[in-house]
Amino acid sequence: MNTLFQNILTASFHGSIVILAVMLLRLVLKKTPRKYICLLWLLAGLRLLMPFQIQSDLSLQPSADPVAQVQQQISRSQTPEALPDIQTPVTTVISSTPSPAPETAPEPDTGFDFLSVLPWFWLGIACCFGIYSLYTYLTLKLKVREAVKIPGGWECDRIETAFILGFIRPNIYIPMGMTPEEQRYILAHERTHLDKGDHWFKMVGFLALALHWFNPLVWAAYILLCKDIEIACDERVVQFMELEERKAYSAALLNCSTNRAHFAACPVAFGEVSVKERIKSVLSYKKPGFWISLVGVIAIIFVAVCLVTSPARKDAAATGDTEPTSVSDAVSVHNVDELLAAIAPDTVIQLEPGTYNLSGAKGYGLPSESPYYAWTEKYDGFELMLQNVKNLTIRGSGKVNTTLECDPRSASVINLKNCEKVTLEDFTAGHTLELGQCSSGVIYLQNCTGVGMNRLGIYGCGMIGLQAADSKDISLADSDVYDCSSSAAEIISCEDVTISGTRIYRIGSEEYGGYTYFDIGSSRNVTVENCEISDSSLMYLAIVTGSTVQMKGNLFSNNRTQLEAFNFLYEYHEDTQTPADESSMVLDGNRFENCSVRRWFGNDGTVTDGAGNPLTDEQMNKLYSTGATEPTQAQLEIHVSTVDELIAAIGPNVDIVLDGELYDLSTATGYGTPPRAIITTGWTNLTAPSWSSTGWTI
Repeated sequence: MNTLFQNILTASFHGSIVILAVMLLRLVLKKTPRKYICLLWLLAGLRLLMPFQIQSDLSLQPSADPVAQVQQQISRSQTPEALPDIQTPVTTVISSTPSPAPETAPEPDTGFDFLSVLPWFWLGIACCFGIYSLYTYLTLKLKVREAVKIPGGWECDRIETAFILGFIRPNIYIPMGMTPEEQRYILAHERTHLDKGDHWFKMVGFLALALHWFNPLVWAAYILLCKDIEIACDERVVQFMELEERKAYSAALLNCSTNRAHFAACPVAFGEVSVKERIKSVLSYKKPGFWISLVGVIAIIFVAVCLVTSPARKDAAATGDTEPTSVSDAVSVHNVDELLAAIAPDTVIQLEPGTYNLSGAKGYGLPSESPYYAWTEKYDGFELMLQNVKNLTIRGSGKVNTTLECDPRSASVINLKNCEKVTLEDFTAGHTLELGQCSSGVIYLQNCTGVGMNRLGIYGCGMIGLQAADSKDISLADSDVYDCSSSAAEIISCEDVTISGTRIYRIGSEEYGGYTYFDIGSSRNVTVENCEISDSSLMYLAIVTGSTVQMKGNLFSNNRTQLEAFNFLYEYHEDTQTPADESSMVLDGNRFENCSVRRWFGNDGTVTDGAGNPLTDEQMNKLYSTGATEPTQAQLEIHVSTVDELIAAIGPNVDIVLDGELYDLSTATGYGTPPRAIITTGWTNLTAPSWSSTGWTI
């Protein structure tokens, strides 16, 4: 409802500009036929009612939305001043797990929230207009139910003036007791209304009045519209009459005049509006010349092209102006609710210092009134998804001072879907720290184009720092990704992805390690360059499936892999076992310091250096003497035939050969007893077999 009301206010603002222009033209074009003025009023009504914008480079409407700016200022003035307490910097992102500054909870507002009630008050009054219109229609319908059919219309003794009633099958009703001459003039007038569709003009005007009842300019425009419709109809009727006929027509108009004015959309009543002005217009009527009519046409074109339209938004990439030149160009927000209210296309949002917990939004989990975000249900809460937004920037006040977070472990912190040209910069994002491990990532991009992430802190808890699917032109630069429990980045079915100048460290849990830094599948032109990648125990440094990847100028340090450093897999077609695309990687100018790997490369992939020369495990071992290390102990082969022998043989550097056919683990001698020992080999700890309520654990 708030979004609808804001759209009405915005339409009322721009419509008021058109109304003022038409009022000015109405004064200037006094000799122009009123039918052109009526068309101008129709354009004003359409601008008030249009649910969309027609963009034009020739538009004279202001490009800024003053209604949104005023609403933002009011919302900010009503927000309790809790932010001055957030002055202590958060622990440096690079050095340790982030401890985002706690958000100082604002004191509960027990006062009356006028802004939240205002949209419903507007809707109530608008409904009253609809009820009044229905009441007027039904009342007139009752009055004319005993009307008598006459040639060209209906005659009724319960009405005071002539009018048209109905829209689908409209009828003309006139009072009884008129002379044949008066009937002829009145019926001619009403038939002209019908022929020109004037009852539809008035309906559009009344609908605009009902929705914009709070705008005095709309009231003035509606009154003037009613006058101009009648005068234009008079001009059409008398355009071929001589002076004596015009005098008789004026007499009929005077005899049928009434002091009552129906402001409902129906009926269009003859004789109800500005009788004195209409008589003067009829008696002084002169057929307009060509040039006067041409001026009216030009006025209509001017209003339609320059005032009904909205300024065309220029492409930021084409103009080179990808971000505002100063913070004053941005919408400044201080809490989650202000952030959500500001999300819209062509908007720059400035996050003031503080912690923004998305789970604390007033409308958390409820249907959104905005088309640009929604809450999607997860098993332990709701996830905020920004959708269908173009040219949006969300900018914090620095990674140390601004944090976005959420509570649910299964929800991404930032989820973008079907978005274009979005910029995220200068803040830290992650899940709240006190609630345990996560089953989701931090930033998730779905079917997005042109997303730039700069100077971000992306931390666990969060299984994956950055997830991107079916997206293109994605960049992560000058950021920190750390303490994610599985991977730093997962890139699936994407094109033109660049991760540059970013520190990636402490990926995986201390107890079990992690999966990989980079999981890249079915993607093209993925580049990781000039990054510092360190301090992690993983299965792989990168796993590549059916993708082309470049690793350039990166420093890998203090990393250990349980399997290959770089693993490559084929991507297969769904309906066959034929490989679709081969994986390839370019390693150019990278350094490996204090890295322990079992092998450098897995199968099914092509690895070259910057000059295009193939690279092998042997070449990598020669290039990086401190790099690949094989197990220092020889593999021991042990044959076992019972469950107890199997359990006893489990340990590092062992190949166990099962000679028996059936091994029922439930028959083990130590079934259900505590573990025997901890076996330590180098940098890993392996717990000997133990039993739990869910089964056997190694």
